[in-house]
Amino acid sequence: MKHICFFLVMLPGLVLFGQVDTVQFRNPQNYPMAVSHYSSLYALHPTSAYYPYQMACYLALQGLADRASVILNRAIDNGAMAEDIYTDTDFEALHHLAKWCEVDSRLKQQFLDKNSGITHPDLAVELWLMGIEDQRYRTLRRNYKKYEPIALDDWKGRVARIEAIVTQYGWPKISMVGETGAKAAFLIIQHSDRIKKYLPHIINAANEGEAKKEHAAMMIDRSLCFRKRGPFLLKPMQIYGTQFYSESKFNKNTGNVDNSPMKYYPICNPANLDLRRAYIGRDNFEEDCKRFGVHYPGINDLNKNIRIKKRWIRKGYLLGFEKSIN
Repeated sequence: MKHICFFLVMLPGLVLFGQVDTVQFRNPQNYPMAVSHYSSLYALHPTSAYYPYQMACYLALQGLADRASVILNRAIDNGAMAEDIYTDTDFEALHHLAKWCEVDSRLKQQFLDKNSGITHPDLAVELWLMGIEDQRYRTLRRNYKKYEPIALDDWKGRVARIEAIVTQYGWPKISMVGETGAKAAFLIIQHSDRIKKYLPHIINAANEGEAKKEHAAMMIDRSLCFRKRGPFLLKPMQIYGTQFYSESKFNKNTGNVDNSPMKYYPICNPANLDLRRAYIGRDNFEEDCKRFGVHYPGINDLNKNIRIKKRWIRKGYLLGFEKSIN
């Protein structure tokens, strides 16, 4: 009976938490209310990273740097992600303070602790942070909380730095910078106009076990989907089925840009597609179709049987899995 009474006492409070409209917290006059709300939830869930993280956000927005730093460190203790902390615009008010330098140093040390044994730790940290910047307005876009338009992304600056790194050190290998640093180099080039130049580098690294075959395969597919002959784009095609797209069209009636449903680019030798995908560590193509909301017609009905060209094999595009050609 005591347990029942306790539940009845707690129920109104739980319902209250469930009914709170957290959108109202973005109003500056409600920042203290937000701190109080998340503080109460943190007391109930002391191992949570989310609640102290939110508290730190609203403390930082109020200019309470010392308290924000203390609570942010608790969130880090509980597993808050560095990429969120670095890209969350709520913390920009802390960036010029000594307390932020302490947080920054801690996050970098955590990264190095997870990547012990690499030969170029300083370069690894630099690439890791560059990778976070590359994703700032992609997968980490949720952390942009300002009302004004997003500033232009300096992707060209990151590409120029990768080019300088490759000139000095060669392609950033896993043994040099860890998997995260190597992935950052891949992403920055993958999102640039320099794929053709650096594709051989990542293919060689993948064959040496110094880059993920999946990353090399994705860059191969991207290259084949945007081939050019002079100023003209050639018919897009891919080997591993990693590239999907959506077409945008201006709607004169609404004044908005409408996006078509996602589609996949034509796939070469589709009968052996899933064998190639398994080889690079990727799941069946049907799973990707589900992920992107694309109709999967069956492996035998993907498209006409486009052959894998011999010159692609010579360039190493099959990454050592030539038996899947036919």
